[in-house]
Amino acid sequence: MIVEHHIQRQILRELVKGEAKRFSEIKPKAVESNLFMYHLRQLIRGGLVAKDNESSKYTLTKEGRLYADRSNLPTMKLRLQPKQITVLVVRNKKGQYILLKRTHVPYFDFVGFPSGKIHYGEKLEESATRELKEKSGIEDVKLKLGGNILMRFYDESGELVSHVNAYVFSGESGLEELVFENEFFESYLGEADQLYTEKTFKGHKEIIELISQSNGEIFVKEFDFVSDF
Repeated sequence: MIVEHHIQRQILRELVKGEAKRFSEIKPKAVESNLFMYHLRQLIRGGLVAKDNESSKYTLTKEGRLYADRSNLPTMKLRLQPKQITVLVVRNKKGQYILLKRTHVPYFDFVGFPSGKIHYGEKLEESATRELKEKSGIEDVKLKLGGNILMRFYDESGELVSHVNAYVFSGESGLEELVFENEFFESYLGEADQLYTEKTFKGHKEIIELISQSNGEIFVKEFDFVSDF
């Protein structure tokens, strides 16, 4: 449930402030009782609020507490969070990288390292291993966390349009050939200079430089880019 109405947000704000409250403690004086009860019942039906019949008090449910934890407390609007991904930098003995070309918008024909969102509850290494298999079909590469980069993308007016937190893993593979594709992407072995073209995912050439300069130490960097869409 996403809470849009200002009365429902006011109810959540009041219940955040205490363990349990009576109807009279959460209803604003300026709001008519039937209207307020309608919105309170909407929150109960949505699973965010519960009523204890013995005490006649209202509390946030587990789902309601999770909703509050993800919200801006003064407004009770859900906060946008950075996208959490893993990026896989895997080379073969010839120095070629596993590269991925997107065949869907908004990054049609853009090339970069295989990457993907971290699933809820996943460990970082689990996410990296799963993404490598999903994007290349490969399972036998030992991946090592190289570092973390935080990337903010702005449009031409300066408005933030994307915020990505990327955990970079690297590894070596014995592959000599790779052709792996589906309707959304194709993966193949390619040279590093392909990451320095116009249609390259921003941040990926910076990743190569960070890995080459890290001497095996974990790196943490932040970058600001102009968005490509």
